[in-house]
Amino acid sequence: MLQSTFLVRSTEYIDAFHPTAVNTNAWNLGTISAGGSKLNLDRCLGAFDVFGAALAGRPLVLSDVISDAELILNCGAILGPGGWAASIERITRADWDAASGDWNNYKAGSLWTTAGGDVTTPPAAVSFTSPSALGDATIGGMLAFVTDAIASRGGKVLLRLRANDESTSAGTKWAGYRADPSLTVAPRLRVTYVSADPSPIARPIAGTLAGDRAATIARADQAALPEQAAGRPARATRPP
Repeated sequence: MLQSTFLVRSTEYIDAFHPTAVNTNAWNLGTISAGGSKLNLDRCLGAFDVFGAALAGRPLVLSDVISDAELILNCGAILGPGGWAASIERITRADWDAASGDWNNYKAGSLWTTAGGDVTTPPAAVSFTSPSALGDATIGGMLAFVTDAIASRGGKVLLRLRANDESTSAGTKWAGYRADPSLTVAPRLRVTYVSADPSPIARPIAGTLAGDRAATIARADQAALPEQAAGRPARATRPP
């Protein structure tokens, strides 16, 4: 099995309570509450390209057979208890722009159909548990996102992360992930696959092919006549 790891290409988090803010190169996820009032409701958006340059390994190609995929996040901050449920979904808008998109718009001047980011299936959403400790956390079950991207999205994997419960204001449940694409600890997509490329054919040895035998015999005949090559008469052969 082979593995390739892809660093996130573009990232932002969007906030329902600050809907026009453009927050690039960071992933904040969940809700922050104080005094029984909710102050933040954050979702994460990000894009990977499995046909593009890999952080480790090589870019994928159409003939690769994908067997597994995982999303690796590096958690740098936790507010409130960890261990709450969240989901990963596919962003509908292929032209989402991290540099100008916000809670209301997928790019400058263009509204999401539903504020907070449009998502759809396939593939089905992947559930995961928010980490309770800082550092790398691995989320499995991303295989269908990669195979869908290869078959139908030109290699682009577009993701939205959200907390499953965004309604309560009773307490804070929030995680901040290191997501600047200039950092090698930014979100990474690790793909396990088998290459379907054909094995190289061994180089044939000259003189072993049927089509080469006549030329080989001709050269042997010339080598057997040194007198003729030197301009002297050939010796008579002994009668049988």
